[in-house]
Amino acid sequence: MLLLVVFVSCGARKNTSSCYYFIEPFKEQEVKFQLINDSCFSISDETGCYRFLYEGRYKLQKQKRSSYLLLDTVIKSEMPSWQYPPERVFPMNDKDTVRIVSKKRILISKQVFRPTDNPLLDLQKIRVDMLVDYFVRKLGKAAVVQVMGDGKSIELVRKRLMECFLSDLNVEL
Repeated sequence: MLLLVVFVSCGARKNTSSCYYFIEPFKEQEVKFQLINDSCFSISDETGCYRFLYEGRYKLQKQKRSSYLLLDTVIKSEMPSWQYPPERVFPMNDKDTVRIVSKKRILISKQVFRPTDNPLLDLQKIRVDMLVDYFVRKLGKAAVVQVMGDGKSIELVRKRLMECFLSDLNVEL
């Protein structure tokens, strides 16, 4: 019962003080980490192929050489349609730490998150652009359009990647 009260109190206010993001195009992850002014946080992938949402509280721990955030009361929102292979879901647990490396990056579960002033940044578009650039460099534009866009257009390739088509491809990365 106490966890539910904490969860509701964290979710009620969304005055974001800091926002960070991490994109892993080949795992189809677009993860956003938000620190909320009242010691709450949310970490989510709400537009990617493997959606999730964690919320909880954090405590800032300062030491001589480094600072970190201690995440506490981490609650994962369970949605019936959000059942994915474990290797595709971003791992979070109670008592995880967020290491503050510098103003330009933090580490969560060994992944580098970058700050942004725009909490509405379109991470899905960035992920798709990264994938298209990678495949065009590796295979050439004509081959990418042929294999991933049914020979029609690069726009169809982008659309399919937005719709999580990557897992259906049999292309060696």
